[in-house]
Amino acid sequence: MGEERGRGGEGLPRDVAILCVGRELLKGNTLDRNANWMARRIEPLGRRCWRFSTVDDVEDEIGREVLWILERGTRFLVTTGGLGPTFDDMTLRSIAGALGLPLEVHPQAEAWVREAYAKLYEEGLTSTPEMTPGRRKMALLPRGARPLSNPLGAAPGMALEREGTTILSFPGVPEEMQAMFPLHAEPLFQEEGERRLVRREVEIVWPGKDESLIEEHVRAVTARFPGLYVKSRVRGTGWGVTIRLTLWCEGEDEGEVEKTLAEGAAELKRLLGLE
Repeated sequence: MGEERGRGGEGLPRDVAILCVGRELLKGNTLDRNANWMARRIEPLGRRCWRFSTVDDVEDEIGREVLWILERGTRFLVTTGGLGPTFDDMTLRSIAGALGLPLEVHPQAEAWVREAYAKLYEEGLTSTPEMTPGRRKMALLPRGARPLSNPLGAAPGMALEREGTTILSFPGVPEEMQAMFPLHAEPLFQEEGERRLVRREVEIVWPGKDESLIEEHVRAVTARFPGLYVKSRVRGTGWGVTIRLTLWCEGEDEGEVEKTLAEGAAELKRLLGLE
C-alpha cells in the first residue's frame, strides 16, 4: 500500500470510516443525518473519523468502496443503510460478495426478526406475522458475522471482523441507528488498551474581509508547528463577511498537543495583527 497500515498520509490514524448507502442520499431526496451524528460522537471517544463516503444502491459500487476502505487499513468501518427487506437493500450482500463470503441465515438474527414482526402484528401495524422472503433476507449475514440487536426496528445490524478491521453495519433510519450506536459501536471504540488521541481546538475570528490574505500566514504557521491544522470558514458576503479560523491539534501526548496549539494560535494571531 506504500503506507503504514492504518495511517494516513500525515501519519494520522485511520480509526473510523463511515459509508452511507442509498440512492435517495445521492439524489438529494433524503438528507444524510447519520454521518454527521456519528462523527460528532466518534472524536469524544478518542477515535478519529478519516473518511465519509456515500454510494448508490448498486452491489458493485458498495463492494468496491468497502474494499478500498479496508485496503487502507481502517480500524473500524461503519455502514448505514441497506439492511431492510426490499430489493434495494443490499449492503450485507455486497459486503459478503466483496469479501468472498457466503450469506447464511443466522439463528439469532432470524429470531429477532420473527419477534419484531410478531409484535408489529399484535399492534396492528402489519397484516401477517409470517416470515416472508423479504423478512428472512434480513436474517442473512456473511459467514462469521454476528448480529447486532435493534431496539427500535426489525432489521438487525451486523459486526464482522476482517484482517484487523471491524465492520459494523447499522440501518439507515436515523432513529434506529442512533439507538444502536451507543449499544454496539461505542463500547468497541472505548476498549481498554487502545491508543487514545488527544484533540484540542481553538477558534480565531479575523476582522478582515478577504480570505486570500490569510493564506501565507496559515502556511507559515502550519509549517512551523507540525501537527497543527487550520481551517478557515467564511460566512456572509460583502461587508457582512466574517472569517473564522479553527485550529486543531491532535496527538498522543496531551502536554505536547496543548503546547503546540497555544504557541501556534499565538503566532497566527501575531501574523494576522490580532496581538
